[in-house]
Amino acid sequence: MDIDGLVDENYIRTLVVERRWTHKEISNFLKENYPGKDGLSEMSVRRYCKVNNIHKSSRLPDNQLDVVVSNAVSQVGPTYGRKMLKGKLEAEGVRVHDKRISKSLQRVAPGYHQQRVQNTARLFNPLPYKSDYFGHKIHLDQNEKLVMYGCTTVIASDGYSNYVLAAASMPVKNNVEIYRAVLRPILLEYGLWDQVRVDCGKEFYLTLFVQETLAPHRCNTLRKPFKQTPSTKNHMAERHWVEVNGRVNYPIKQQLHKMVQEELIDMTDEIDKYCVSWITIQTVQAGIQELLPAWNNHSIPGKGKPVNIMRTCYSAVSLQEHSIPTPEAAVLQYERAGGKLKHFGLFGVDPLESDPFLRATRSREFLKHFPSFDVIFNELVNNKPNMMRQAVMLFINITRDLAVSSS
Repeated sequence: MDIDGLVDENYIRTLVVERRWTHKEISNFLKENYPGKDGLSEMSVRRYCKVNNIHKSSRLPDNQLDVVVSNAVSQVGPTYGRKMLKGKLEAEGVRVHDKRISKSLQRVAPGYHQQRVQNTARLFNPLPYKSDYFGHKIHLDQNEKLVMYGCTTVIASDGYSNYVLAAASMPVKNNVEIYRAVLRPILLEYGLWDQVRVDCGKEFYLTLFVQETLAPHRCNTLRKPFKQTPSTKNHMAERHWVEVNGRVNYPIKQQLHKMVQEELIDMTDEIDKYCVSWITIQTVQAGIQELLPAWNNHSIPGKGKPVNIMRTCYSAVSLQEHSIPTPEAAVLQYERAGGKLKHFGLFGVDPLESDPFLRATRSREFLKHFPSFDVIFNELVNNKPNMMRQAVMLFINITRDLAVSSS
């Protein structure tokens, strides 16, 4: 009796494709469950899988694979190599061996391939680093590459798995917004970390206060609940900016610089500043949301995929929602404890700020022309900046026209 007469083909397919079992593991499993049966050797399993077209990776023909890869490249531009693109495709349910992706990239985007070959510099962590499990150290850091255009991005990642947990962009770094958009969603979805690592900036004070308040619930209460170090020593957070800058921030910054040089935007004008900031934040977030699934599903040499590593040793402590303070409650608790938060100013002036009707009208008019920032970002990173430039100018013009009509 062979495998055909013992188990369903779909079951073997599940073991190979979803559970990632090897032929040897399947053979041992079948022998254990069907003792004395013939035809269950590793060679037999391999032959069975070949006959039934069961493979860990997709068997898309090259021409179909090229279409998939070409579509992906049109979204992310030239900076995704085979490993990052493999992560992106796997996040979308397409499993293809990275060697096939590499060859496909060379076929569909040879110019982009040459750009990557010529830019092979990598940053390495010069100091030993240790994190014992998912939930031991969480690193938060802010990026101000686009600060002159009213966009600061804060990212949070786990030190054990390198899994990026959250990222948020805001006009100016802000204690309340960092807690609202970064730490609190992490506490709700993943749980509480033993230790928060940040630099010495004042924008993290509210985050550190909440971490200290919740400290008794941690997995290891003997550790310090947080550490502040110079940004140059916050290695796990810093390394992600190489990815974010090259794939998101720099293409945006380049075009905004050109618009300033061409005098299309005036960054000394308060209304221009607000409008540029708003467009920049939306575009950055579109790029980051494209990047994070690819990063979390890409393979780190010698370690594996962050999404898989996090599951091997998950020790973040789940909390009840009522035990996690809202941003407003956290601010109140902080001030009652004698703290005083630094209030960061706004970036520019929105002349429609006090009129909800006019703000809604502006959004409606803008969305008629640009319903998706995903498309704006996809075009931008593929050397087609006109859509983003037009979006900036349209948002400024709509804002000014509505401001004049209401005065």
